[in-house]
Parts: sequence; structure tokens; C-alpha cells
Amino acid sequence: ASIRLNNVLPVDMTEPVIDQGDGRLKVYFSRSALELILPVGDDVPVRVSGFLAGNQAFAGFDEVRVKRGKIQSPTANEVVAPGTVYSVMYDVTSGSAETAALVVSMDGGASWTIDTPQAPNTGTLSWVVPNQLADQARIAVVEVEEGAVGIEDIQGVRAVSDPFSIQGTLDVPRASLVTRLLPPRPNPSTG
Repeated sequence: ASIRLNNVLPVDMTEPVIDQGDGRLKVYFSRSALELILPVGDDVPVRVSGFLAGNQAFAGFDEVRVKRGKIQSPTANEVVAPGTVYSVMYDVTSGSAETAALVVSMDGGASWTIDTPQAPNTGTLSWVVPNQLADQARIAVVEVEEGAVGIEDIQGVRAVSDPFSIQGTLDVPRASLVTRLLPPRPNPSTG
């Protein structure tokens, strides 16, 4: 299906798409995937758009309230060095969840991968920053079923970071040093 929420999230194809016959279409989106792309706020805009049969474009708009914990570090626009161990700090929002998982997006939240599948849910995680540069990296602390390791196994999103970047110093090879004598000027020289 061509239907997307905020131009990113596709329809959950495990649920039916229902044409209600009166110009309304009922679709479902994965709640955990939705939580990963929406920021926290009282009036968060959402847009559902796509194409119907016959390439007829449609769009629908609304505002929703989104609440969840906050990632304290990394902060918005922070620069994190690749290949280092970074201490991720987040709000613990569930006392019943003993473990948490860390997921990473290198493209501003369009796609996510599990980085740390199981860690104690203490409010701090040690994260080995990937050796990949990114201008719009994001991380999220999520809850997964015990023993699960896939992005599809996310049960709930605890906190999502603001975008930050992963940047490092460039490795520039040393230039070889060459010493030479220049010819005398003016030529012919005197003296």
C-alpha cells in the first residue's frame, strides 16, 4: 500500500484495510513504530497520505498528544564520537520492566535497528557508538519481550532522543616530506 503516516510509516499490513464505503478508509499503524517517529507534545501534527485505486491522491491531517519519558543524553544537536562508549541516560517510566533495549536510527527515525537487545532498566545504558557518521542520528529506549531481539518485537517505547550527530575527526594520511635546493636566482649568478 502507498499509504504513509508523516511520509514515513507504512500501514501495518498484518491488520485489514477497511473501505467503509462512505469515502472513509480505516487503516492501522504499528503503535511501537508510531511512537518511534512522533515527538513528545500536546499538539503533534500527524498526516496520513497516499494513493487510492486509480492513482487518486488523498491526505488527512490531525493533531495528537504524545507523552513518554525523555532521553537526557545525548541531547539535541550534540556531537558524539564514533567508536566510543557513551553513557545514555533516560527517564525510567516503568518500574515493572526489568530490562530495556536500545534501538538506533541513523536517518532521523525513518528506520531503526536493535543495538542493545537486553540491558538492566536503570536509567543508564552504556552504548558503543557505531563507526558510522550521521547527521540525524536518534536513539530510543524500548521494551521488548524477554528473549526477543528483533525490531518487530518492540512492546513499548520508553523514551526517544532528539536528533544528534555522530561525527569524528578525519584520518588524513601523512604527506611525505621532500627537501630540494632551488636554482640560484638570478641566473647566471655572480659572486
